[in-house]
Amino acid sequence: MTDHLISVVVPFYNNADLLGDCLASIAAQAHSDLQVVMVDDGSADGSAAIARAQAAADPRFELVSVRNGGPGWARNHGVAAATGEFLAFVDADDLLPPDAYSTMLAVLERSGSDFVSGGVMRLSAAGLGRSGLHARAIKARRLGTCISAAPELFYDISVWNKLFRRSFWDAAELSFPEGMLWEDLVAMTKAHVLARSVDVITDPVYHWRDRDRGAPSITQSRADAGNFRDRFTALGMIDDFLRARGTPAMLRQHQHKALVNDLWLYVRDLPGTSADYQAEFAKLAAGYLLQVTPGLTGELPSSHKLAYSLISAGRQAELIEFAQWLAVHPGRTPPMVRVRGRLRADLPLRGDRALAIPPEVFRPQWRELDPYVAVESIAWQPEPEPGSPAGPQARSRPAALRITGWAYVPSMDIARRRNTTKLVVLVPRGRRRPPLVLPARQLKRPDVTAASGQDRYSYDWSGFSCDLSTRLLRSGRRWLTGTWDCFVLVRGRAVWRPARLHAAGPLPADPGPRLIAPGLTLAARWTGGRLEVRLGPDPAAGPP
Repeated sequence: MTDHLISVVVPFYNNADLLGDCLASIAAQAHSDLQVVMVDDGSADGSAAIARAQAAADPRFELVSVRNGGPGWARNHGVAAATGEFLAFVDADDLLPPDAYSTMLAVLERSGSDFVSGGVMRLSAAGLGRSGLHARAIKARRLGTCISAAPELFYDISVWNKLFRRSFWDAAELSFPEGMLWEDLVAMTKAHVLARSVDVITDPVYHWRDRDRGAPSITQSRADAGNFRDRFTALGMIDDFLRARGTPAMLRQHQHKALVNDLWLYVRDLPGTSADYQAEFAKLAAGYLLQVTPGLTGELPSSHKLAYSLISAGRQAELIEFAQWLAVHPGRTPPMVRVRGRLRADLPLRGDRALAIPPEVFRPQWRELDPYVAVESIAWQPEPEPGSPAGPQARSRPAALRITGWAYVPSMDIARRRNTTKLVVLVPRGRRRPPLVLPARQLKRPDVTAASGQDRYSYDWSGFSCDLSTRLLRSGRRWLTGTWDCFVLVRGRAVWRPARLHAAGPLPADPGPRLIAPGLTLAARWTGGRLEVRLGPDPAAGPP
């Protein structure tokens, strides 16, 4: 890989407790050709002294001091001082894995794209875990894509999990809005819209700290009224930009993201806020809802539709009542009931005739019936020869891959085995082949019901186990090599729903590849928390 200078902009303001660790993680990067521009945004603690000491110890680091003006102001000054061919950003309380920049630079050198976005891990006192927000945007490796082809990138609005070509940054005239929070939402949405092509990789390139000490981060300070005022300002700026430079589809996709994510975060926080905060939020939210694309709210989950219906109708007291219910019932989907044979979300206020809430508000979005799924183990199992006796003396073929976990459709009672079915489906990636459909054994799992946090439905028969036989990966004498994405098709009573096979928590142990024929291995691996199976040449065998 050719040496390229990467300029890394690190704004800081009163980060003395964490800045040293952040700078050390940058200094330890495998790609060492760096210019690190540390921007002191008027700190009043010992942060500047830490930065000066780093600059004295390592000539790649330089300090720029400015009066306090906020993160956008500081980042813009850092960009002005940057001279590298590539541009990156780091927040002063976060960390980089050692290969962050070498990984991203290698991708850009091959693709020629304008910038690359990488995976993000959340860093807390409990350790590292996947960032839920970034998992919504960075689902699989995609090189040379763009936001019109991958609208989930509207969720990829952080600046620090990216490496930009400086030539693109300047040609697009990118900068951060100043004097406000959430400036990165605006700048990064513009970057995605203006880019000719971008790369998306699932490799973790950033450790985003969940502050458990010191001052809370912007993300953790939503109870401050100035926080949501700036969020609405940012959303309005993005919508105006998309009307001028984007497409109607992009505007609709961004507004959908704003209603599902940005505004919804504040709705969930309302019970712990003051009456003045609640009144101002409801007023600003009602104004935003007035200008969204007609019909858009009808596509939202039922809980969102109810909250925004109350906001639009000026029903602040009922909105707070509903937000309090949400705080007590934090599950992903509300319970469902059948009304005249049709499923309806059983939310508060559903039967209140005086409020005259439109019935369609309680119609569930189809995604609200998406299965809950967790893969708990993947292991190799011996596969006896057909007709051979069971037991230790049985002759064995190459092992079958056993996948074990649980899956259920929410609000569908499966107290008995016959109430549910699970089929594991392997879909070949990039090949014109039919999928492989594997029946799964149903396993009783009352612990899943107990862990669901409700007592209305039984999910006792949510467990499953499925064996992928190597025989299924052959057609005559030919092996079906390639990568297979793994799904599960779940029946809860009369409702069938598909879902990716993924892990709900920590990833189960990788069982390792298995040699199933001379020079050919079968392996199960995790990509962005999703399970995939690969049949291909044995890496240990080397080139043919």
